[in-house]
Amino acid sequence: NRLFYAKKEAVNFEKEYKEQKEHLVKLLKEVMSTADSVKLISFVNSPKKETVDGQRLTRYDLTIRKEAILPFYNALSEKVEKDDEIKREFRDFFKDGGLKQYLESPEFDQVFDYFLANTKHTVWVDDNGFPVLLEEKVRIVPPDTAIPLKDKQIDFIFKLALSRINEPVIIEAPTDAKLIDDLLKE
Repeated sequence: NRLFYAKKEAVNFEKEYKEQKEHLVKLLKEVMSTADSVKLISFVNSPKKETVDGQRLTRYDLTIRKEAILPFYNALSEKVEKDDEIKREFRDFFKDGGLKQYLESPEFDQVFDYFLANTKHTVWVDDNGFPVLLEEKVRIVPPDTAIPLKDKQIDFIFKLALSRINEPVIIEAPTDAKLIDDLLKE
């Protein structure tokens, strides 16, 4: 009985994932198109060629334009409102009037100014325009109330390296792996 339930849930999960994936991809396309139309992201400086791990790449230092955030949110909200498929899946996010109010507030300005001053976004692409390396650098300045950290700062760097894109992936089960059927019998 538990095995039947696990199989049924796996089928439901796969079906739901495929449906959500379609909607998510559609939303991401709208997000990218809208971001481009309002010029949400801009270059900090001119792109430059660099060699990273022996590979010749083009480096792009990027920033988010604060003055484009509200137009981006408004334009995306309008697009979502006109598309029943996306609206059905993501309406709660775009119906939140509080988010729009926050984006128009002095509090948002302060938080975003801090974010801009302490965050750097960098993308390296290959000669075909494919991203190879993404980096997010965040400078963390502890508050004055953190006495042991007085006059100290932390640079948190998150890097994502992409390689062997579209090459087959071979996954081997560990030697001590158990089948789900066996686990359900325990």
